[in-house]
Amino acid sequence: MNISRKIFLLSLIMFTSMIIVAAAPSSTELARLEIKNKTHLPVHIAMRKASLFYYLTVEPYQTTVFTVERETYLHTTWVCEQETTGTLDVENNLRLVFTSCYYKASPNTGTPTMEKIHLNDSPTGIKWRYQNFNALPSFRFFSFF
Repeated sequence: MNISRKIFLLSLIMFTSMIIVAAAPSSTELARLEIKNKTHLPVHIAMRKASLFYYLTVEPYQTTVFTVERETYLHTTWVCEQETTGTLDVENNLRLVFTSCYYKASPNTGTPTMEKIHLNDSPTGIKWRYQNFNALPSFRFFSFF
């Protein structure tokens, strides 16, 4: 075998091993949850799932990183003197940015896993991990009274 074939084979083996390692599922049971508070008031989030319970607080204009178990939680969030409930999917690392209380709506929704939260118009849909039950439309099929 000439030298160029050996280098090619070695490169192919290294590339294949990198792909296998990158495709392997996460071996940890913990995820990184970063909360960025851009409001003038504290943000509080209570998260629960079966026997798990977290109460997270982030002071005004601060960013805090939490390590939580990978789960989909029911949450209650208090921000801008409002309260809301919903679900929070922390199966992977996630960043939540709480926008200023002075906005009528969020300037934009951010991207999945880096979501901008404004309680009046939080992003909804399958690709978003922070779901706000209060922001979802309510449907009435029949009204008899």
